[in-house]
Amino acid sequence: MTLAEVVIAIAIISFSIPLILAATGEAHRSRQASETDTRSAWMVRDVQRRITHMWSENTPLYGLIHPFPFPSADSPNVTIDLSYKQDGTLITDDLEQAVYLVSVQAEAYNQKPDHFPTSSLALVTIKIQHPAKSTSNKRTKLTYQFLSTRDGIL
Repeated sequence: MTLAEVVIAIAIISFSIPLILAATGEAHRSRQASETDTRSAWMVRDVQRRITHMWSENTPLYGLIHPFPFPSADSPNVTIDLSYKQDGTLITDDLEQAVYLVSVQAEAYNQKPDHFPTSSLALVTIKIQHPAKSTSNKRTKLTYQFLSTRDGIL
């Protein structure tokens, strides 16, 4: 009877351990995805704040050499690329630390409500890719869009 109990116990353990390890791995991937989504939302908010401050105050965007003008119907679309660290802070010097790649594009928004002039709205698209050191096809890609005036988000 004891030998049968030992064989049953070994069978249960040999069946359970792979399931437990698989569940642990999936939980780890889920936690990483949640962290990426949360940090991406923080970065989007940071980019929104920086852009609207730059447009309303007519000051350069911190950490950028190239200007990012408010778009108009007769101007070409403007795109800037930013890099962020693992903790979600903007990188301005050492791009080797980049974990998140952020691409920001602004274009004039022409499908306007009647009470806004054509040139007073911008459609801003923010694309975030993570991790930066992976090949493009292995990165998580998130896209955010918002409408903005020179003074802030609608």
